[in-house]
Amino acid sequence: MNRSDIDGYVSERTQGRHTARYLLVRLAGRMSAQLDALRRDQKLSQQDLADRAGTSKAHMNRLLSGDYTGMTTTSLCRVAAALGCDVEVNIRPVPGTSRARRARPKGVSPARRRQLAASP
Repeated sequence: MNRSDIDGYVSERTQGRHTARYLLVRLAGRMSAQLDALRRDQKLSQQDLADRAGTSKAHMNRLLSGDYTGMTTTSLCRVAAALGCDVEVNIRPVPGTSRARRARPKGVSPARRRQLAASP
């Protein structure tokens, strides 16, 4: 993560904005903290966990650093599986924001949506 990402995160957080950059930085920090805590609970070194997950120690170091926003879902799942853990995602509306809208199916006309909603 570069300095502009951190500065942007701090600025957006203090202004109460939940932008994609803010969410990415927060998510990366939380995931790495959870994974690192699980690693330490199991008394594994970063090298041990890297070996179990089939990656390099350098990559594991980046994943657990807390400031690496390039973690893929594949990497996350490999590390979680190597720790004997499951992954759960919880996406929720942010209270007090007007951007949280009800999802609409794309490519379905309003008449068809009404028809689908009325069917049992």
